[in-house]
Amino acid sequence: HVTGVQTCALPIWEVSITGTGELGAGVAGVVDVRGWGKLNGKWKFEFHDPYLKEWGGYIAIGYAWDVFVYSRSRELWRWDFPDKPSPSAMLASAGDEMNLGSFELRDRSYLSSPSYGVFNSSGHGLAHLAGAGDPANPAKLSVIQTNVYPRSEPVLASQGGVTLAVAVFDAPARSAVNRTLAVSSFFDGQNWSKPVPLGDDGTADFHPHVAVLPDGSAFAAWEDVATVLPDDAPLGEMVKRMEISVAVWNRATGAWAPALRLTQNGYMDRSPRIVGHSSGDLLVVWVANRGNDVLGGAAMPNTVMFSAWNGTRWSEPAVAAEVPWPIMGCGVEYRDGRAEIVLSVDATGAAGAMEGWELYRLTYADRVRLPLTRITHDEVIDQDPQLVSNAAGEWFLAWSRGGVLQVARNFDVAGAQVVDGGDSSGGRGPFHLAAEDRGRMALLWRQPGPNASDIHAAFYDPAFKTW
Repeated sequence: HVTGVQTCALPIWEVSITGTGELGAGVAGVVDVRGWGKLNGKWKFEFHDPYLKEWGGYIAIGYAWDVFVYSRSRELWRWDFPDKPSPSAMLASAGDEMNLGSFELRDRSYLSSPSYGVFNSSGHGLAHLAGAGDPANPAKLSVIQTNVYPRSEPVLASQGGVTLAVAVFDAPARSAVNRTLAVSSFFDGQNWSKPVPLGDDGTADFHPHVAVLPDGSAFAAWEDVATVLPDDAPLGEMVKRMEISVAVWNRATGAWAPALRLTQNGYMDRSPRIVGHSSGDLLVVWVANRGNDVLGGAAMPNTVMFSAWNGTRWSEPAVAAEVPWPIMGCGVEYRDGRAEIVLSVDATGAAGAMEGWELYRLTYADRVRLPLTRITHDEVIDQDPQLVSNAAGEWFLAWSRGGVLQVARNFDVAGAQVVDGGDSSGGRGPFHLAAEDRGRMALLWRQPGPNASDIHAAFYDPAFKTW
């Protein structure tokens, strides 16, 4: 941004230059952490000696926490030139950073763009990966929707001839704190359907998750604030009103059935995962915290909860496990009455001690729940666990171990196969694991490259049991 200001009384020009850059990452499926940098310079000139009348500015770096529609920023280092650089603040503890009273609503400046939320029904928006790497059959990419809500959290699922995309949309007619609406769109092979809400009750929605089954039926779960909030509501008020809602899509009618709130308890319920392989047997798993602590810990432990779908109704929410550590990630799979849950937890609870992130496994089978068991024992970060299974009874766990992408078959963590060893150019972004019943799997991830970042993929050959 460059501005020039002329003062009429005196022949003086003032020039100002400012710039901002950001780099972010997700934590625990709820919190986004952004690092930022700012540059500001100002010069005053006059048309007689000395020509440079005044100059100065600053360079600063810092970071910000984003939780739902709220944000908190902290400056770490600043140089007010021509003076000497100096630290502005020290990195605070996680508990201090998550002081909910210090967060403010994020702005909605993106709504002013004429292209905000413009929907392109004919945009394929899907990369055909069968020919990945083949110049004669390149992936086809096109825009589905322009200038979207920055934290739109898109999810894609496809099976039984049905392809479903779900995302969070900023509904411009809503107030700022209630702005987010979970919407869905179906792809018929040529066009995307007009986005429709999963359940529009006027309250804020976050972090949707979907399951599409072999018979073409579809299910969705998401975080749903219990009541419409005033715009001066603090983050803590939203956190304690966060509940879990579900909806079932009826393929015959082509519409979502009325949404159902699984929880109505007055404390935080977050990060739902809906899994299963039969339209009459599914599971929703989520994290609850009765102390309304976003990450949880020894003083305010987390509770892993679940509810089962039997084809006609959802069961009452039940406890799967009590977890006395911050839960930084969760992988869930459910098949034929057996549920597997793998958690990435911060066993130290200390800010900056990410080497304390370890994986813990919880199994529920034949109506028997096994104890929560630690399955990694190392001095590196174990994070982002994801689970899939196939009809042959094989279970696969993928996770990032110290930046190395690994997959373990039937929870043989010691014998896990390395799929990607990382990249020295800046680190890999989030990854996604997908599978089908015949045993084929795919891993996709974002990685820095010549185009700022590129999407990479690896495929599993079930015959040779290798990536």
